[in-house]
Order: sequence, then structure tokens, then C-alpha cells
Amino acid sequence: MEPDGRDRTEGLWLTTLGPVRGWRDGVELELGPPQQRTLLGALLAQPGQPVAFATIVDLIWGGAPPRSAQGVVHQYVSRLRQLLEPRRPARACGGWIGRSGGGYRIDGGPDTVDLACFRARLAAARATADPLVALGLFVEALTLWTGPVAADLDPAVRGHQLFATVDREHGNVLQAAADLALVAGRPAQVLPMLERAARWRTLDEAVHARLVSLLAAAGRRAEAAVAYERVRDRLAAELGIEPGAELRAAHRELLRRAAPDATRPTPTVAPAQLPADLRTFTGREAELAWLSGPDDPAAVRHGSPQLLVVTGMGGVGKSTLAVRFAHRVVGHYPDGQLHVDLRGFAPAGDPLPPADALRGFLEALGVPDRNQPTDLDAKAALYRTLLADRRVLVLLDNARDDEQVRPLLPGGAGCAVIVTSRSPLGGLVAIDGARPLGLDLLTTAEAHRYLSARLDADRIAAEPTAVAEIVEACAGLPLALAMCAARAAVRPTLPLAATADELRAGGALDAPALPGGDYDVRTVLSWSYRNLSPAAAGLFRDLARHPGPDLALGTVASLLASDRSTARSLLGELIDANLVDEHRPGRFRSHDLVRAYALELSRTGSASPVSDVVAGTDTGDAAETRVLDHYLHTAAAAALQVNRARIDYAVTPPAPGVTVVEFADQPTASAWFEAEWANLAAAFDLAERSGYDRYLLELLWAINPYLHSSGRWRPAIEYARRALTVADRDQDLWWQGYLHRSLGRWHVLLQERGLSQWHHERAVEVARAAQDPLRLAYALAGVGISYVCGGPLPTRAELAAVLGAAQEARELCTEIDQPTDQPTDKVRPAGRFVGILRGALSMIFGWWTYYGPGGLAGAESEFRRGAELLREGGDSYTEAWLWINLARMLEHAGEDARAVETYALAVAAPSGSDEVRAEAFAGQADCQHRLGDVEGAGRARSSAEALLAGSHHPVAERLRLRLRPTAGAGIGIEAGVGAGVAAGPPTAAA
Repeated sequence: MEPDGRDRTEGLWLTTLGPVRGWRDGVELELGPPQQRTLLGALLAQPGQPVAFATIVDLIWGGAPPRSAQGVVHQYVSRLRQLLEPRRPARACGGWIGRSGGGYRIDGGPDTVDLACFRARLAAARATADPLVALGLFVEALTLWTGPVAADLDPAVRGHQLFATVDREHGNVLQAAADLALVAGRPAQVLPMLERAARWRTLDEAVHARLVSLLAAAGRRAEAAVAYERVRDRLAAELGIEPGAELRAAHRELLRRAAPDATRPTPTVAPAQLPADLRTFTGREAELAWLSGPDDPAAVRHGSPQLLVVTGMGGVGKSTLAVRFAHRVVGHYPDGQLHVDLRGFAPAGDPLPPADALRGFLEALGVPDRNQPTDLDAKAALYRTLLADRRVLVLLDNARDDEQVRPLLPGGAGCAVIVTSRSPLGGLVAIDGARPLGLDLLTTAEAHRYLSARLDADRIAAEPTAVAEIVEACAGLPLALAMCAARAAVRPTLPLAATADELRAGGALDAPALPGGDYDVRTVLSWSYRNLSPAAAGLFRDLARHPGPDLALGTVASLLASDRSTARSLLGELIDANLVDEHRPGRFRSHDLVRAYALELSRTGSASPVSDVVAGTDTGDAAETRVLDHYLHTAAAAALQVNRARIDYAVTPPAPGVTVVEFADQPTASAWFEAEWANLAAAFDLAERSGYDRYLLELLWAINPYLHSSGRWRPAIEYARRALTVADRDQDLWWQGYLHRSLGRWHVLLQERGLSQWHHERAVEVARAAQDPLRLAYALAGVGISYVCGGPLPTRAELAAVLGAAQEARELCTEIDQPTDQPTDKVRPAGRFVGILRGALSMIFGWWTYYGPGGLAGAESEFRRGAELLREGGDSYTEAWLWINLARMLEHAGEDARAVETYALAVAAPSGSDEVRAEAFAGQADCQHRLGDVEGAGRARSSAEALLAGSHHPVAERLRLRLRPTAGAGIGIEAGVGAGVAAGPPTAAA
């Protein structure tokens, strides 16, 4: 596959814009030893042009070539020719690599060599007169770069003029693309390439200056400030200099953007999460004046942020008032606005945990979910840190109690917080100094003005009696008035008296009841419901059975057992009736009171006076299980994109009418998981609460790869334990084995070796009882692998304790049949999974060989065979950990230079894990430090730090501690090579 994401299944593709690699017909080529790869890299750095023989010799041997240099180079060329063109006669001349001008030349064009492709796209960009077209071509060209030029070659080789020229070309194009993106107002188009390049061009001030400028232009000012501070500190630490003029100018512009201009409004910047202000808002002037206070509404409180609490009954207009006030004062908070619905009194489901609210806020402030701390206190501390010197307005809507709100309060005095709740939140008033406002119902005069703002003045004047009846029936509740006004507005030919009659004919929604009146909200909702078509009424009831906070269009289609077009049409009817809101494109939700009414209808079937209009529709339970099927099967499809190396589990077929989303690649699958995570968690809870054991177990299987890739390791353990309770109760051996293996893997990742051992041993017992050889082999492998992935080096005694399990696993691999069309239990095993398992076992046998008569040479042979099996099976994650193990072994043997090269193989493996690459860079830094290569150690350490930037989970913190210069200097054989590092998985396929 090309670096820009296109599949290449035919022909030859060679790369040097990153690691030197090659593919033929979609299969990666083994390019041979480092010297041979150096030769190929040199030719690829100058495609179509001869590379002098003297240059080649200098690159391979430096200033001390052997006498046999000419013959060795010829031999390397011959091997490369055979590798690139295996069907070509051995002594035939020409082909891809030919002799030219006293040297060699590779004849590859844009379809064969990535650098040629890069330059072809640059030429096209420079030839067009359309700046946007040129920008797109620049981006396509830069996408081909996956790392520094010839990234896997020796640093001394990469410093040669041949590669330095290509490196300068990349820097020039990157700067030109960034400048064009800034002028065109398209910073986001170039930022991904710029951020990636900045990780390896750590001291390139021109690149970092543009990174600061583009981040600021994209509204990511906090990240821009961090980027500037990081490069300034690095320049001082490594070069002893201050930033140059270009970088300082970018920083000045950033500060200018951040400083509010007293002569004009501050421009809106991200985050800008406030809901839209209501255009027809009326009344509440006294409340708005009170919220502003006797002084400036944006006045800084001494030592703490301004904190306002608006309380009152449901539907009284707390949120509307808070949004109106927030929009009034938004100009005083130039660093943005944050908003969240805390769902404190939602009709179904639990209130939003503070940790989940903080996750959303931190993401809006530039910290991706996977890089956030895992526990609540650490999230809150990071949130307060980010807002310490900023002026941000925070709106916390529909809070349950004080404890839900308190972690969401910023510490900086420049911020302001508005909280709405049905509870009094007395603790915030007494302890946190909040100013409380109890919001009452509208007065009769205010209610009249409310209707007048929404309906035609002549119509209001023509029917004063009907207007008075509507106002009286709604008893000053803004929600009820809004419903009445909307209904009257869409029926302009009917008199307002008809609306008043409908109010009198309705039933009653018990909670919340209107004090002192004969009517409540159900009256308003019931006449809205009775005017729906039968199909829309059925959907309205079924929407309340959905477990999560909102729905996508495909989920609604599954509820209906229909297609997306029908779902969209019926949702349009509900939106027109003000029963559903499309709060984001393609995502739908209902107000909590509306949902409470719908939930009552779905449970009783007779709550509405017109329940006969929907007779004949299926039960709410059927709709509920269709939703679970939708999430289960879509998550299963996404999981196979997130981790293609896993064994496919035969999920129970979905019910008729279920819509299943399909995914073309890993990024879209991961994006779906991110967007639907709250709903998936709610679906898991629903399955557990309702006793849907199959959904509980299969959902766990489907979400496991996402839990791994997103760093949700602690939640993964919690979900697996909950599912294991069901499997133990039902004595389901297959699920018991799978869940024990999963728990073993999660505990390995968290370096909890004892717990990992215990769960893998239970998995062995279960697999033996089930007589399942494949699962037994995986469980036996897990028993041993926990000793070789992460933590101190495995001892001979530890290996002896698990060697029997590893040997039995290897014997089972030999016995297991090759791929078959006949299912074994619930899984169809394939030969590649057995190969993956054999490759993972090589880590155990490699260490055992190292400590035994085979020594380092035998161990290295074992590891390399394992790497081939893992690469063939597509498990690059475990392959990366195998290379890390071999590198640690080389360190232990005192071969630090070779260990550096081997860590580079771990970095180059497409594992998709920043933690794995950071671990490899940390190992390189240790070796280079001992070798006296201070500059190389610094680069490796910087690379690791860049990969961990913003991550705060336990593994990242342990790696960050290891990377400190004082700690790194002490890491070595005596301390245990790799001590305190992240742990690898038993195998990604398990």
C-alpha cells in the first residue's frame, strides 16, 4: 500500500520518503542487510539519475572501504535486481537498476518510486494557476512522506549530501504549502502533514514557525502556544540558542490574536460550543439584569471564576435563559465557550458522569481522548491547567447535583460558569460561592408577550379569549407555551380557539406537575402526538427505547426496520412537530420531558387518547433488540477494520430490518467508534440490565479492538469482568476462555503481571475442558508472553516456569488443521492465525535460547523467523514488540549499536501505536547514550516525547519518567533493560 493510502496490488513500488521499503504486487519485499538497503536508498534518492560508485562506497563504508568493496557492491546490485525482477535472467543487464556514468541508476517513474511521484505532483502544482488546486497537489505530494528521508538507515548515512538534498526539498515544499494554506484560509488542509513533519524536524525553526501560525489560524491557539514553548525549550536545551526572527514573529502574531482589542469585538474562536440563541426570546429582563450583577458581567472575581447557578422546574426555561445570557457576555471571553448537557434529569439512562463531560471539554481544548488521563481527578487537574490563564465561558446544562458539577469548574479567575439544574445545588452556593437564581414561571403578562413574539399580532388581537385560555392552560411554563405557539403557527387557517380546545381535551403527565393548575405538560405533548401519522407515532414511541443520548440516521432506520429514506422522512415529521431536534447534522435527540412522555407511551401502549392510531406496530422490545443488533453488527464490522489481525467471531445474525454500517478503512471505522461510544456504552448497560446475555457478550467482543486502540484499558477490564459474570453463570466455556484471555491481555498492557498470569491460567483450564486446541494454544502462549513483554528482562527461572506451556502451544500449532470451510465451534481458524501464534511464541523461545547453548546467534535466528510469521499474518503490532524484545536482548549482550538498528525496525513496523514507537525510541535513546552519541540520543528522546505529547494514561507516564535525562542515564543492564516500559499484547489476533 502506498503511504497516501492507495492499495497497490500490481507492479513495483519503492519508497525512500520515510523508511526504505519496497512492494511487488502488494507484497512487501525483504530488502536485505543494512548495506544493501543503503545502496537501494541512495539510488531511490536520485531516481533516473546515476549515483557515482564512489558515492555508494562512501555511503556504505565511510572513509574505510574494504579491498573487496567493488565486488561487494556488484553483489548487492545483483541481489537487488533479482529481488525487484525475480523472473529476469541472473546475469542480464539493464532492467530497473542499470549501469550509468561510472555508477548505477534506478529507472523508476512516478508509478514506481515515491520521490518521482512526489516531484511529479510538485511540477503539476507549480504549473497550475489555481491556488486551491495547487494546494491540493502540494498536500498529495506531502502525504507521500511517512518520516525522515531513508528513516531506517544509519543516521550517519542519512546525513550525506545525497539525502540532505531530498530533505531540504521536503522542507521547502512544506513551507510553501503552509504559506499557501495560510493565504487561502485552509490551514486544516496542511496541518496534519505539518504536525507529523514537526515530530522529526524538531529543530527546524521555519517548519515550527508555520506550525504555530497554522494552529493559530485554525483556532487552536492553546496548541499553538504549546508548540512554540516546546520548540523554544528544545532549541535552548540542545543548541543553547533562542528562537530566530521567523519563529518569534509567529509567536507575536499568536499573542496578537489572543489579546482582546478594546476597539472592536473579539473574533469567535474555537471552542465555540454555545447553542444558538432563540431569535424570539422575550421577557426575563429582570433575571438577565440580576445575572449581570451590579458590576460588569465579565468582571474577574478575585481568585476564582464567576459562578452562576440557575435553578427551577423542568421546562421553565432555565437553558433558554442561560443561553441568552451567555450570548450577551460572550465577547468578554475571547478564548472560547464550552457547553455540555449533563442529563441530570433525563427520562432514561444515568446522568452524564463528570469524567465523560471532561473528556469532551478536553477534546475541544485540543487533547484527544486517547491522550487524556484515565481517572477523574487527573482529568479535572488537566482541565484546570488548560484554563488557568484563559478567559472561557462554560455552560453546564441540566446538572443533577453538586458533585456532578464540581469537577467541571475551572480554577482560573478569568473564566465564568453558568449552571442550570432542577436541584437547588446548595453546596455550590455555600462552598463554592455561586450566585443562585431560582427561575419561576412566567407571569401572565410575560406569557402574553411570549405568544405575541411567536404568532401574528392580528391573530392575537382577534382572539383575546382563546389567547387567555392558552396562557392559563400553560400556566406560565415556557415549554408548554412554545408547543402551543408552534402548533398554532403551522395551522394558520384554524382559530386559536381550536388550540385552546385541544389543551382542555388532553390527559396529564404526572411529573413534573404544574403547581396551582389543572394542566401539565402531557396535555401539550398529547395533542402533538395525536396529529402524527401512524408511522411517525410509532417511531416517536420507539425513540424513547433507545438507550443512548442521541441517534444517527442508521440507528433510526433500525428502530423502524426500514430504510434511511423512510427514517429521514418520519424524523422530518417529528422535527416539524417539535418532538425531535437534529442537534448535529445526521444526529437526533429529544428534550427530556418529550422523551419522558414518549417512554411512557412505549411502556403502557395506552397512555395516549389516540393509541389506536398506532395499533398493529411491533412491540417496543422488538425495536429495542433491533437497536442492539444495529450497534452490535456495526461495531463488529468496524472492529475488523480497526484490527484486521483478529480471528473473526461468527456474530449471531441480525434481526430482519436492521441497518448495518459498512466501513472501507480503519480511519472511518475508528471515527464511527468515537462518535458512537456513548451509545455503545449505553447499549452494553441496557443488555446487562435487561438480561440480554448474547448482546452483552458479543458487544464486548465487538468493542474490544476499539478499547485497545483508544487506550481505554481500565474500562476494558470493567466491561470484560461484567461479561465474565454472565459467562460463568451460564458455564459457557467458549466465552469464559475468551474473556479470561482478554483480561490477561489488558493486565499485561497495564504491567499487572500477576493478574495477567492468573487469567491466562484460567483460560488454559477452560480451553482444556472445551477441548479447543486453537484457544488452548493462545491461552498457553499468553501464560509465557506476559514475562517477555515489558517490565524487567525475563530471568532464566521465569522462562523455565513457562517453557512447558510455550512448548505445548507450539506443538498444538503443528496439530491444528490448516484453513477449512468447516467451522470449529464459533470460530473459523485460518492458517495465518496459527502463524501469528507461532511468531508470538518466538519471543519466549528466543529468550530461552539466548540463556541456553544457542546464545545470541540462535536467539536472533528464532526472533527473525517469528517476525516473518507475524508479518505474513498481518500482525504488525506484535511484530513491533518482537523487535523490541530482540533489541533489549542485544542491549543485554552489550551490542548497543545493533540494538539501535533493531529498535528502528520496531519503529518502522506499522503497528498503529504511538506507545510502541515511543518505547522503541526510548530504547534507542538508552543505547545511544551509552555509545556516547549525545545528539542521536537527544533525537530519539525527542521523538518519543513527541509521540507521548498530551498522553496522560499510566503507560505514557511511565515512559515519560524513563525519558528524563537523569533516569535515562541510569537505565542499563544492571537496572534491567527496558524497566518500567509499556507492555505488549499476548497477540493482537487473540
